[in-house]
Amino acid sequence: QNVFEIPDGHICCGSAGTYNLLQNDIAKKLLKNKISNIEKIKPQFIATGNIGCITQIANGTKIPILHTVEIIDWYTGGLKPKVLEICEKNFSYQEIIKINEDRISKIWESKLNSNDEIYSQNKLIELSKDC
Repeated sequence: QNVFEIPDGHICCGSAGTYNLLQNDIAKKLLKNKISNIEKIKPQFIATGNIGCITQIANGTKIPILHTVEIIDWYTGGLKPKVLEICEKNFSYQEIIKINEDRISKIWESKLNSNDEIYSQNKLIELSKDC
């Protein structure tokens, strides 16, 4: 696999904190620009380590989105993330959004574990295999 830089990749997708809720119009414009730049490079999937970005970008594209930990797990011998297999089956845009929302919910639930303040990489890897 090749890693590609997204043109203007440093510019926000519109999900910073509660920005997408409080500044919805601007957030939509930022998302539209981000998706346009992503589509210019025609990636097989999108990678980000930010759950907010996963959520926001998933609302604008059918391109599968993976958390960085899912990629690390896959490339170090783990199973291919199921979201990639699912997306290869040509599900509808809404079905892909639902799959991503379910994955994000599982990731957030692990983040809110009362035993620690942040989710562990092992837990994310474990969740990625169940998505």
